[in-house]
Amino acid sequence: MKNKDIRTLFFATAAALIAHTGEGSAPKLSVSGVIPDGLNLSVSNLSAGATYYIEQTDNLSSNDWKEVHHFEGLPGSTNWVATLDSSGFYRAVRDPYHAKVGQSASLDVPGFHDVSGTAHIVNNRTVELRNFNFDGGGIVIEVYVSPNPSFSPYVSISDDLFGTVFNNETLVLEIPDGANLDDFNYISIWCVAAGVSFGDGPFQ
Repeated sequence: MKNKDIRTLFFATAAALIAHTGEGSAPKLSVSGVIPDGLNLSVSNLSAGATYYIEQTDNLSSNDWKEVHHFEGLPGSTNWVATLDSSGFYRAVRDPYHAKVGQSASLDVPGFHDVSGTAHIVNNRTVELRNFNFDGGGIVIEVYVSPNPSFSPYVSISDDLFGTVFNNETLVLEIPDGANLDDFNYISIWCVAAGVSFGDGPFQ
C-alpha cells in the first residue's frame, strides 16, 4: 500500500560499504559506523507530512523487501539514527501522507455496548481508537471502514473484538494492504452477526 515514490539504497557488510544518497526531497542514507553486531545507520533530509520506512533484503533480484523499522517525519526533525543488522541491502522509503491523515471521527452514536471514543487516521497505514470504550458484548465485533454510512461496501481493519473490554484505552489498528484511504469516509464498531453498528461516525 505504500507509495514508494522516493527511495535510496545501500549495501553494508563489516568489510565493505556502498552508499547511494537521495536527491532533492529523497531521504539520504549514510553509515556512521560499523559495530560487531550491526551498523549505525543515519537517515537525513527528512520532512514532516510523511512516514519513513527502513526496508532490508538479502537479494536485490528477488525484490523481497522487508520492513525493519518505520517512523514519522516531524516538523523540525531532519535526522534519524539507529543500529541495525549489518548484512544485506537497505533502503529508505518516504511515504507522503494521504489527504485524510489527521482526520478523526467520533464513535459515540448509537453507543450500544458502551461504545465511545474517537478514531484517528495517524498515517497511511494506521488508525488509532483513542479513549475507546467497549463492554466486550455482541457476536463477532470488528472495526469497519466504508465510503458510505450504510457500511456497504466495507473493509475490516481489526480482528474480532468480542469478549475484550476496553476502558478509555488506545487500540492501534493496521490498515490492510490494498485498502484505499479514499474510501475511509466512515468508521464503525460493527456487529457482524447482527449487521448492526454499535458506534460510528464520519471522518472529518
